[in-house]
Formats: sequence, C-alpha cells, structure tokens
Amino acid sequence: MMCSIPVLLLFQILTISPSRAYRFGLGMFDITGPAAEVNMVVMELQKRYDGIFNHSNVLLSATHTHSGPGGYFQYFLYSVTSLGFVKQNFDAMVTGIIKSVEIAKSNMMNGKIYVAKGDVLNASINRSPASYELNPAEERKRYQSNVDTEMVLLKFVNSSGHPVGMLNWFAVHATSMNMTNTLISSDNKGLAALMFEERLNGHRNVGQGPFVGAFAQANEGDVSPNLRGPKCIDTGRPCDYVHGSCNGRELFEAAKEEISGSISFTHQFVDMTKMKVQYGVSLVLKIYSHP
Repeated sequence: MMCSIPVLLLFQILTISPSRAYRFGLGMFDITGPAAEVNMVVMELQKRYDGIFNHSNVLLSATHTHSGPGGYFQYFLYSVTSLGFVKQNFDAMVTGIIKSVEIAKSNMMNGKIYVAKGDVLNASINRSPASYELNPAEERKRYQSNVDTEMVLLKFVNSSGHPVGMLNWFAVHATSMNMTNTLISSDNKGLAALMFEERLNGHRNVGQGPFVGAFAQANEGDVSPNLRGPKCIDTGRPCDYVHGSCNGRELFEAAKEEISGSISFTHQFVDMTKMKVQYGVSLVLKIYSHP
C-alpha cells in the first residue's frame, strides 16, 4: 500500500470576519514512509517561501507505521535493520512533505471548520492490560476503559458548504500488518484514509481527488488494533482485518459544531537528556541519551 502525506494550511481572514472566516489549503503527495524530520522541512520551506513558514507556524501532526522503510532516523537502534542512515529515504520524505505544502498553498480557499468528538468503540484493545492494572486505582477509576476511545475530528468545508477535507486524531498503533510482512504499508490509518477519500472522491488515483482525508495519531501507547489479541505466526491462521479508525465516517457526518475565534499556537523545544522523572516518593530518574 502506498503511503501519502496530506497537508493542511490554515490562516485566519481578518478582513472578512475575525470570528468565523478561515482560509485553508489541502494538498497530498505520495511517498513511501512516515513523516520526516521537521527541522529539515522547515529549513526548506523557509528557503522556498522567503520566511513565510517557520518553527512558529509549522506543525507536523504525524502518524506512524510499523511497515515503513528504514534508514530515515539517526539513532542507532532505529537504523540497525537498514544498516545505517539512508539519505535517499530521508530526502524522499522531506520532499514529499514539501510537495504537499506546495500543492496546499496553490489550492487556498475560503471556508469553515467544524469539530466533532466521540467514542470509537470496538476498534482497539490494550495490548498490556496487566501493566495498566499497575496504575494507581484512583487514576484508573477516572476512565471507563483501559484505552482512550475518543476521536477528535475536524471537517473542512468550502464557501459553498461542500466538504473538502478531514483531519482526525485517534489512539491506535499501526500494527494491523503482522510481523511477517516485508512490504511497505501505511497500515490501518493509511487504509482508512484511502477508503474515506474514495467515498468522497470516487474511484480516482490516490491524491488526485479534491477531498483530502488524514487519520493522524494520538496517544496510542499500549493500544493495539488487533481485537482478537496476539496471533502465533506459526499457525498459518489469517491476519485480522484492518479495524483501525474506520468509524471516522460517522463522526465526519456528525461534525456540526463550527470552530470560531483567532488562530494561536504554542511551541516548545524540550531537551529530553535533561529531563527528570519522579518515581515513587523519593526516587528521581534522569533520562540519558546515548551518542
């Protein structure tokens, strides 16, 4: 399955109506792999667009797949299977994001944004419930499930009220493809996006229709899409069908609450090598980074 990068550009139109009018563009470009290093993307955008884009207004809300090409990360353990860093893979991902931004910028339009929130049930399980039970009882009582089942969805419509885009966040790992898979795949989130776009664009090539849909990642932690639990790779039994985020269609139709107000942002760099974690009453752990 081919991976693609959808991009949303969002601006506020102060000259029309500060509370409700927005200007956005949506673009998509096909690559094979997950989102690349944001610093490289921002640097390239700054060069091409003379400072319009920078760290203050560029946010990559990514998903990930366990079936992507290796070699794009510069940490040793992540690059063992690819025998080191592969610049060609890395450059392809950066180029894909840049191309998506270019398409989105050339496709700017006026419109409105609607938001919906709701539970997506029977789409995920906790892959380590025993570990979850080690959390304090008072914390576990705050939730009805041992996984986060809430999906947050934004629906984008043009000035005529016609849907042109969708972006949602849902917590589930992209592990519907099992560990014997040797092909590049965008997994459950990619399939959900393809199926969603096909419903609205008809049978067109990926990325060629006017509607752009994105199933982004949330706090997936120990959340698995394999509802029937782990499977032994030696039994020959068929893999689970992709459960993923296919309930997004219902939330998309239910998005009625219009978003208004100004656009703002919060951005922070965190040096994880200097972070300390409180464990128990007296033990403080420091996070170390290996060169």
